Amino acid sequence: MHDSDSDIRIIKVLKEWEPHGIIGHIYDSELADALTQLRIPIVNTTATIPDDHLPIIDVNHRMAGEMATEYFIQKGFRNFGFFGSDWAVFSKEREEGFANRLKSEGFSVPSLTKYAVYG
Repeated sequence: MHDSDSDIRIIKVLKEWEPHGIIGHIYDSELADALTQLRIPIVNTTATIPDDHLPIIDVNHRMAGEMATEYFIQKGFRNFGFFGSDWAVFSKEREEGFANRLKSEGFSVPSLTKYAVYG
């Protein structure tokens, strides 16, 4: 087992090492494409890259957004906000779950933006 930053420069080291497979937190499209060229099994542990072609083991991010919303609703909160990334897939999915749960409870939800605030 080896640990490395998600950096394209790791490809040279991996070619020398000749791993049988890779499990990684791969959040860079260029690196994902280069790793695929190694022709070994790869599993990604983050849903960050849009339209990623690597198998992913991760949580259900929409459900995580819904569960967070449910928690706040049960605590009696009536004004909500979401702060997330406009490029990371997992963040977009959490925001979708968050907004959908608010809608199902009758809260109005404005169009989603990077720093959307709901109330």
